[in-house]
Amino acid sequence: SYTPLNEVWQEILSLPPEYQALLQAFAGGINLEIEEALADPNEKLPYEFHQSQVAPQPWTAADVAQVWMGMMANRFSDRSAEPSNAARYSYLVDHFGPEDGAALFDDLLPLNVPDTPVTCPDVAATSAPPPPSTVHAVPAGVGRVAARDEARRELVDRVLTSLGLPTRLGSQMWMAGGARTEGSLGLLLGGPQMGFTVPGVFHEVGLHGAGFDVVGSTPAGFPVVLFGHNGTIAWTSTSGLGNSTDVFTLELEGDNYHYWHDGKVLEMERRTETIQVRGGTPVSVDFYRSLYGPVFDWEGGSAYTKQRAWERLSLSSWEAWLDATRATTFEAFSLAASSVALSINWGYADRSDNIG
Repeated sequence: SYTPLNEVWQEILSLPPEYQALLQAFAGGINLEIEEALADPNEKLPYEFHQSQVAPQPWTAADVAQVWMGMMANRFSDRSAEPSNAARYSYLVDHFGPEDGAALFDDLLPLNVPDTPVTCPDVAATSAPPPPSTVHAVPAGVGRVAARDEARRELVDRVLTSLGLPTRLGSQMWMAGGARTEGSLGLLLGGPQMGFTVPGVFHEVGLHGAGFDVVGSTPAGFPVVLFGHNGTIAWTSTSGLGNSTDVFTLELEGDNYHYWHDGKVLEMERRTETIQVRGGTPVSVDFYRSLYGPVFDWEGGSAYTKQRAWERLSLSSWEAWLDATRATTFEAFSLAASSVALSINWGYADRSDNIG
C-alpha cells in the first residue's frame, strides 16, 4: 500500500537543505504558538477549538508542505474537462455520424482560436491553423462519468446559492507602466479570489530578516508570501487553468482493481483512510492509484485515472515561488517563476518600470 505522507516526505527530502529547514522552522513557529495557546486556553486558544472540543496537535514539515500542496496543486491545478468533453463528443458522433459529429465538436470546442487573447502571446502558436478533425473512439459510459462529476459541482453550487454566495469566482490582476500613471511609477493590482471561508483564508504578512524583506498577503499556513512586494519588485498571480491534468481510461481485467497496460495485467495500489466521526462510528474509505496517478471513477468495464504534469513537483514549485519573492530584477524573477510546474498566470512590476 502507498501513503500520501510518504510521498510528501519524499518531495521534502528532494529539496535543497535550506528549503527543508525553512519548512521545519515554519512548523516550529506554529508549534510554539500551539504551546502558548494550550498553556492559557481561555485567553489564547481560538474559539473554534473550544466549540469543536478538540485540541491542536503539533505540526511537522510535512503538515506545512501539505497546506501548500493541497491548495496550489490539488485545488488549482488538478482540473480536467476531458470527461465532459468526451461525453459531448460521443453525443455528437452518435447523433450526426463520425465525420459530421467530429466537425461539429471542433466548431463547439476548437483546439485553437487564433484571435483569442492569451497571457503570453506567441505568434507561432496563435496563428497556426487548427488541426484537421479526427474521429476518435470514446469509451462506453463516459457520459455517466461526466454526469456524476457535473452532479458534484451542481451540489456545491446549490449550497452556495442557498447561502446567498456567488457560484462563480475569478481572480483578476492588472499592471500599468509609468507612462500611464500620474506619478510616473508603474502600478500593479492583484485581485486573487479564493472563495468564502470562516476564518478568512488570507492574512497580511511582513517578513524582515533572514534574507527576506517582503510585505504582502498569503493564505494561512503558507510558507511563502503569495502576493506582495519586496521594495524593488511586486508580483501577483491567478490560477492559469492550463491543461496540466490528463484523464486516461483503463481496461479492467477480472475486477475493478486490475487493469491492462502494455500487454500486462497490473494491480492498482490501494490505501485505506479511516475518518473519525465525533459521536459516530469511524468511516473507512479506500483510495486507488494506477501507474498514471489517482483513480477517480469506474464505469462500463473501465476505470478513470488522472495523470498530473505537476506530480512530485509541487514542492519544487514552492521553492521556485519563494525564490521569486527574493528576486530584485525581472530576469531573476522570470528565472525563478519558470521553474513553477503549476499552472499560474503571473503579474509583475518593478521600480525600473518593467511590467508584464
